[in-house]
Amino acid sequence: IHHNPKDVSITDIVQVHEPNLYAFSELSGKIHIIDRKKPSEIKMTFEAGNTIHKLTSRGSLLYAACEDGFMRVFDVAK
Repeated sequence: IHHNPKDVSITDIVQVHEPNLYAFSELSGKIHIIDRKKPSEIKMTFEAGNTIHKLTSRGSLLYAACEDGFMRVFDVAK
């Protein structure tokens, strides 16, 4: 079992863009993208700015439902 980064509370996890890519969100509002083949390495990080309650993806787009009532959209392919 991998937990990266350490000392974060993960709120949701979804598969994105490619079969091996996963995004997980944390209470602090960050979204981390990892490759399941190398789960200890973070490929990229996005900052949503608020606690993320729910993640969903469609293609390369990642949608985050945030504590402040806004939905933020990130493109994992960029």
